[in-house]
Amino acid sequence: MGSSDSEDSEHSHITVVITPEDLYAACTTACTPERCDNATVRPLEPPLVERGQPGQFIPFEVAKRDPVIRDLPAAPIDLLFRYIPQEMADSWAQWTNEAPRSREGPRQRHSRENQWRPTSAEEIYLFLGILIYMGIHHETNMKRYWSHSFDQEDPIYLFTRHMPRDRFLLLFRRLRIFSPAGLDRPAALSGSYGRRHRRTQPQEDLMPSVYRQVDRWSKHIQETGDSMYVSGGDLTVDEAMVRFTGRSLETTTIPQKPTPTGYKVWVLGQSGYFVRWLWHVHGRGPCGLVPQQCSRQGNEEVAEEHLTPTQRVVTTLLTLLPLAVYHVFLDNLFASVKLFKALRSSQVGATGTCRKDSGVDELLVAEKDREGKGIPWGQMHCIPTKDGKVNQFSWKDNALVLFLTTVFREGHQVIRSRRRPAGSSPPTELRGRYLGPRCERISVCRWGSTNITTI
Repeated sequence: MGSSDSEDSEHSHITVVITPEDLYAACTTACTPERCDNATVRPLEPPLVERGQPGQFIPFEVAKRDPVIRDLPAAPIDLLFRYIPQEMADSWAQWTNEAPRSREGPRQRHSRENQWRPTSAEEIYLFLGILIYMGIHHETNMKRYWSHSFDQEDPIYLFTRHMPRDRFLLLFRRLRIFSPAGLDRPAALSGSYGRRHRRTQPQEDLMPSVYRQVDRWSKHIQETGDSMYVSGGDLTVDEAMVRFTGRSLETTTIPQKPTPTGYKVWVLGQSGYFVRWLWHVHGRGPCGLVPQQCSRQGNEEVAEEHLTPTQRVVTTLLTLLPLAVYHVFLDNLFASVKLFKALRSSQVGATGTCRKDSGVDELLVAEKDREGKGIPWGQMHCIPTKDGKVNQFSWKDNALVLFLTTVFREGHQVIRSRRRPAGSSPPTELRGRYLGPRCERISVCRWGSTNITTI
């Protein structure tokens, strides 16, 4: 976070400028692409040869600060009106009524498209209420909510008295939450000519239309959340998937995710609440990264020029928050020694798992290459960096795990509950002797609020 951020208002950080270089192919010699998306890259840094002495690590102090919820409305319906005010619903109704009818092939005589009539803000609120209800009470098929088959013991949903099924499906298909003006521009070109052409395009044209259609409401949601939620000190950054299985060029498929196919979004969250997010352009990378900055500490220049575009997601999301001292928890998609030093120079502590090619000490890399063979279960090896700013760990569980932190010293532990492991493998028997015969649920979680190392 640059020093100039303190002169801006809190809401000014929500509008992110999109630069052409942010959308280019991101992979360099300092990173390696993911298998499912070449625009998502992991750090690829050589092992550290020089190291500090035991006890040389200087922890970054982060004061305990809980999130604060304030100014909540008296009724739940008033909370909905804050996120979707009356003037916004009126605009949605106007844009929906002005939208052209679908041009997909000939319609049959009794098609529901022929039954369209203009909608209103009140009907849109009813439609959104039904969507929220469907998100809580799941059915295998949307049409089952209006089913009257008593043989199958289907429940009767009261909202079906207020909106017929065909009307709901019409709104589901035709609802517009964006103004059509300005969204019919041609897509940005690819290749070297496309890169030259993008430099002459307005900045908003560089964002794919699917994101421009929701960006206005997205910013309003974040601004409204700021008025009621003040972030605490502990945060996390990760990738998220918004489920979508229709036709779109911007969807990403990651088979290992619970939601394998959809729109990829980079999120900064706390206790299950998303505070900030950035769009991800499939095949081109994160959208709207803040330009990398250089700052001086005495005669030393602190630069971020070696951070990968995926790592810059972390620094960008943090600059969108009010100025404060934070502690961010990351996984091995982001974590590296260079990133943690850059975050520390920006008054942000960091903790997370890492891979052996994230610039950790060569001794820990050698332990990982041997898969922890010969290392007793539960043993931890701690090595600080030469400047004492980053603490590097290896810890032996069923496999050897590597960690980085700028906050915690060796031996910092937090007790967490966990079911006693079953089985007769040597690590399990050792854990059983550690937990004792009467202990059914106990574990040791190191490094605070993330359950990343449990035994």
